[in-house]
Amino acid sequence: MDNYLYSESNGFESDKESDVESILDDVIGVTHDISMYDDPLGCSFEQTVELRRQLHKYGKAAFLVSPSTLAFSNQKLCTAFGIPQMFVCDRSVKQLKIILDRAIDFHIQTRSKLLNFSTVEDVSQALRDAKNIVVLSGAGISTSLGIPDFRTEGTGLYAQLAHLGLTDPQEVFSMSLFREDPSIFYSIAKYVYPPVLEKFTPTHAFIRLLQDKGKLLTNYTQNVDNVEAAAGISRDRLVQCHGSFRKATCLECGARFPGPSLESKIRASKVPRCSICPAPESRQTGKKRKRGSRIKGGKAKRRKDPWEDDDEEDDEFSIVESGVIKPDITFFDEKLPQRYFESLERDRKHADLILIIGTSLQVDPVNNDIVHGFPRNIPQVYINLKPVENFNLDVQLLGQSDIVVQELCRQVGWELKHELLCESREIHVEPIEDRLARFNFSTGTIEY
Repeated sequence: MDNYLYSESNGFESDKESDVESILDDVIGVTHDISMYDDPLGCSFEQTVELRRQLHKYGKAAFLVSPSTLAFSNQKLCTAFGIPQMFVCDRSVKQLKIILDRAIDFHIQTRSKLLNFSTVEDVSQALRDAKNIVVLSGAGISTSLGIPDFRTEGTGLYAQLAHLGLTDPQEVFSMSLFREDPSIFYSIAKYVYPPVLEKFTPTHAFIRLLQDKGKLLTNYTQNVDNVEAAAGISRDRLVQCHGSFRKATCLECGARFPGPSLESKIRASKVPRCSICPAPESRQTGKKRKRGSRIKGGKAKRRKDPWEDDDEEDDEFSIVESGVIKPDITFFDEKLPQRYFESLERDRKHADLILIIGTSLQVDPVNNDIVHGFPRNIPQVYINLKPVENFNLDVQLLGQSDIVVQELCRQVGWELKHELLCESREIHVEPIEDRLARFNFSTGTIEY
C-alpha cells in the first residue's frame, strides 16, 4: 500500500512536473459536487468527517503517522481533503505526496464545510436556535431599490464605468485618483446614493427582524448607501465596513458635514466644496482675487499672497477654491474604521450563526475576516444571485435575496412585512443537481 511517507530530516520530495502544480491550482480550495463522496475508490462521507476531525484534534504531524491514517492509501486520503479521485488516479507516489501535503495544508489554513449542515431545513433550524447572528451584507441587498451592485455583468456599476476610460473601474474608489480629480468619483456617486432616503428593501427588513427578535449580534455591511438607517438597524448593531454617505469631511480643513447636505450636489454630479474654508472674507465677497501687477505711476509690485503663482502670462484674475468635501466612504487605499476590528474581536467569542447576503466576497479584507476569522464550527450560510467557489460555505441559497429571506421566514414561522413582498406568491426551492448544499430560490410570478 502506498502510505504517506514523511521524513523530518528530508521533508517531502520535490516534484518538478508542471502538471502537478497545474492540478493543485485548479482544484485546491474548490467546492466539489456531492458525487465525490459516492466514488468507491474515494473516502466515504463518514470517513471524510472522521479524518478531518482527527486532523484538527491531533495536528498534522500526529495525524500523518496515526494507524487510522496509515490504513488509507495516499490516493484515497486525497479525496478526504477535497481532491476528486479523477485528479489523482494516475499519479506517481511522489506526485501524490505533494498533492496530499498541499491539500492538508490548505484544509488546516482555511475553513472547511460543516458536512452535517447542508440543507435548507438546517438553515431554518439554525435561525430558530441562534442567539448571536452575524450578518455580512453587500450591494446585492439594495438592488431592488434601483441601486446597482458592482460586479453583475452588464448591469453592475463597474460595467457602467467603461466610458470613464479607467484601466480598472475600481480606480473610481481610489483615494489618489480622488485627490487628483474628484469629479470622476462624483460623476458616478449618484448611482450608489439611495434614490429615496426613507426606503429600504425586504432584506434590510429581515435584518431588522433579527434585531427585533434579539438575535442580531452585528450587521457588517459593505454598502455605503446607509439604507440600514432607514430600516431602523441600530448603530450599536451596525458596522459600516467601508464607511457611508451618512457624514462627510472637507479634505482641506477637516470640517465635518451631515451627508444629506451633499445630496443635491451628488445627484447633479457636481463636486461639493467646503463652506468653511478658505478665509471667511474670501467666501463672503465671492469675488475673484486680483493678481499683483505693476501699478500705474511706476510703483513696485505688491508682495504676492501665498496662493498666487509667478506666471505673469496668466489671466488677470484667479479663483480661490475651497476644499473638496469627501463622503466618509473608505476607499481602497484607506484603512478600515477601528470599530470594524474591535467588533470582530468581540464577535468571534459570541457568534453562533453567520449569514452572508448579497456579496460576491471579492473585497479584502472583509471577505476573509468573516469567512476565516470565526470559529470553524459556526455555520455559514450564503445568500446571493450567483454561487461563490473560492470559499467553503456550508449552504448556498441562490436567488434574489428578497425572495430567499421571505421563504426562510415562512419556513421558520416569522412574519416579514414589506410593501415589495407578495405574501401569496409561491416560491420554489430546488436543490442544484450534483452540487452539495446548493439550492435555487425562484418565483413564477415576479422575474428578478
